[in-house]
Amino acid sequence: MILPTKHINPLDSLLGVGALILERLQTTKTVTQLWDETRDLPQVATFERLVLGLDLLYMMGVVELDGGIIRRAGR
Repeated sequence: MILPTKHINPLDSLLGVGALILERLQTTKTVTQLWDETRDLPQVATFERLVLGLDLLYMMGVVELDGGIIRRAGR
């Protein structure tokens, strides 16, 4: 479920959810702001999937958390 397979659509995988999150992280945001922007997407749909997508991006070193604000790493 982290990576797409022949049975899991790329956007339905956590990697796909991470890509959708990154599209919305052009500027720094809070988790609440990200949730408000992604809750209606069928690939995200639940807060748990949003957090799992953020966890994956954090473990990959793509996003950083600083004082409750999430931003792309290196910015």
